[in-house]
Amino acid sequence: MPYLIVHGKFVIKGKSPDGDTVSFRPNNQEHWLKLTGKRVPRMNRNGDVNIRFEAIDALETHYRGKGWLPEYHQPLNFANQARDFMLRSIGIDPEEVEWDGKRILTAPDETEGYIATNGVDPWNRVIAFVFHGEPISHDGDDKFYLYPDHVKKSVNFALANEGFIYPTFYSALYPSLRYLISEACIEAREERKGLWPHDVSISGVTIPDPKNLSPITDEHCIFPKLFRRLVTHLSQNGQIKNFHGFLYDESDLAIRIDNCEMATLRRFVGINNDEDRVYLKIPPEKLLFVPE
Repeated sequence: MPYLIVHGKFVIKGKSPDGDTVSFRPNNQEHWLKLTGKRVPRMNRNGDVNIRFEAIDALETHYRGKGWLPEYHQPLNFANQARDFMLRSIGIDPEEVEWDGKRILTAPDETEGYIATNGVDPWNRVIAFVFHGEPISHDGDDKFYLYPDHVKKSVNFALANEGFIYPTFYSALYPSLRYLISEACIEAREERKGLWPHDVSISGVTIPDPKNLSPITDEHCIFPKLFRRLVTHLSQNGQIKNFHGFLYDESDLAIRIDNCEMATLRRFVGINNDEDRVYLKIPPEKLLFVPE
């Protein structure tokens, strides 16, 4: 599947960017009409759309699973490192950004860049590889084929290479590009870069008191998709017990890349006998999620 190349500006004033999400204003809004599929990007009155970075997942800086539930974050020192690295990578100095809580008041805004996209997610965000610098093709080119050498120039790859994110793959991503991001994450993990020395996704995180979520909000890093499901479950049910049942209802369909086993996320999440420790059974780069 070819990618659509869209030129534009990154817009962060009044926004709440994090390590894998940023607002983007295209030079020509009509290019979105070239995207195929049942979803269209959600735009504000200025034409800004939210970009969700392809193939990666940064730690949450502010997450609310459902409107009536509390807002949670993962360890903010690492979440903010990813966000600040992303801003620098799109030409914005985080030292010149003034924040009001989660929202940006002032910043050296509207730096130029471009994206490569082939789809929109269920929240109407554009899924894309993000670039800053000289474009790889003309604005509106909808027949561009991305290769690993192109992706190595993306902000997505840079975040993976520095150990600031987790690999999170969906089935629309080309295997060669998935492999590139996966290898960057594995190398960062082996070199103990970024968040990886603090990752307990496989060893597991123990939550002795479900009313105290500091083990996953302040102390340890875990795979963000697992974090999102876990805090939503604990907020609603107040205990780890029956987390597998919650995951069954969520129906996150995934394929285990190394043996082609297809199952929901529930199959790849373990819970100890005391029902106070949760862990991934396999590394995240071995999971390929099927979009809704």
